[in-house]
Amino acid sequence: MNVLSLQSGVALGHVGNAAAVFALARLGHQVWRIDTVHFSNHPAHGSHRGRAADAGEIAELVAGLSDRGALARCDAILSGYVGTEAVAAEVGRTVNAVRAANPSTLYICDPTIGNDAGLFVPAGVAESVRSGLIPRADIVTPNAFELGFLTGEPVASISDAVAEAHAVRRRGPGIVISTSAPAGSGETATLAVEDGGAWAVTTPRLEGPMHGAGDLFAALFAGRYLSGRDLPGALSAAVSSAFGVCRATGGAPDLALIEAQDEIVTPSQTFPAKHLGA
Repeated sequence: MNVLSLQSGVALGHVGNAAAVFALARLGHQVWRIDTVHFSNHPAHGSHRGRAADAGEIAELVAGLSDRGALARCDAILSGYVGTEAVAAEVGRTVNAVRAANPSTLYICDPTIGNDAGLFVPAGVAESVRSGLIPRADIVTPNAFELGFLTGEPVASISDAVAEAHAVRRRGPGIVISTSAPAGSGETATLAVEDGGAWAVTTPRLEGPMHGAGDLFAALFAGRYLSGRDLPGALSAAVSSAFGVCRATGGAPDLALIEAQDEIVTPSQTFPAKHLGA
């Protein structure tokens, strides 16, 4: 499968495209990478250098793909961190252009706007994602904080997450994947919600910053789902692989993606998806 990935780019570490491209390739997919920012490293390290990509630069790269006839061969678009409102708008135009060339292209949107500490993008960017990208998406993969931002209601339980996922689905996406939902002492849940009901995968909670874990999960889910359109199977495999990489990382800031790459294809521990009902 051919995947167009529009996400952050860093020279050091494994976040955004630096996580997604490798994971998708290990799962057997071709990835066309366009970086929405060009940074030395994740800003959460305390400092970084670089800049956000210009929206015109992204448009030019997409036009180059179009010149080669690639858009008609694009099976999926995966978007993550966008950085600016102009880039968010350009991602939306890119989705439109690809679907004009290939209406069956799947669009997976990872909001990448915040975490338990709050928004880490300007409010205007977060709103651009909520109003401009989420309605275009077939699948969205917010964490619990982002899910609450999208609906305006906090997520305090698995039942909250399911209800709010259905609220997001009413805005356009057919499938909502919610990571980091509260699941009791020492555990966390990842949920998948669609017309056929909801599934949950529960794992032990791992501590540490582990920058890029959400980006990695979104790519793993995209890669697995594209290979079979099996929602609970893709959810279980993606959570299990992400857990394996994060466990190997041991709470360090940067993912041990290369060292633990076998977890991408064959996770050492499998966490099953349990059906929660409609």
